[in-house]
Amino acid sequence: TDLGRPAAAEAALRQSLALDGDSYAAHLALANVVAQLNRNQEAAREYAAALKLVPDSIEAHVNYGIVLERLGDAKGSEQQFYLATLCRANSPVMLFDLAAAHFNLANVMLKDGRREQAVAHLEAALEAKPDLQVARDLLNRLSALPPSAPK
Repeated sequence: TDLGRPAAAEAALRQSLALDGDSYAAHLALANVVAQLNRNQEAAREYAAALKLVPDSIEAHVNYGIVLERLGDAKGSEQQFYLATLCRANSPVMLFDLAAAHFNLANVMLKDGRREQAVAHLEAALEAKPDLQVARDLLNRLSALPPSAPK
């Protein structure tokens, strides 16, 4: 897709979907384009359509989770990040997506006060992608804090 020209990319992807509505790649690419344009409701629909076609797409789950978070759906966002962590990653790109899933899930959990679970997901992110510095930095900051009080 031509992400430098979102309108052109969107038009081409819509044309592609008109010819083949079952194209996972087209639904995913269109979702990415409209998400870039902050049309989050539409992006959410396209990510959902992509996931109906390829339910174990780490990338689609992660991006869907990000869009749901933008829409204020914390539970839906967490669910998508969690589902992404259950998918098998068998390529470097998928490992990055898996690390992103764990990192985003950790952030959702931190916002909800679930620090221990967040730490476990940050560690999982670093296991998938040891050079994910943002995860390492957050884990180091959390490790420097006093232990959280039991609830």
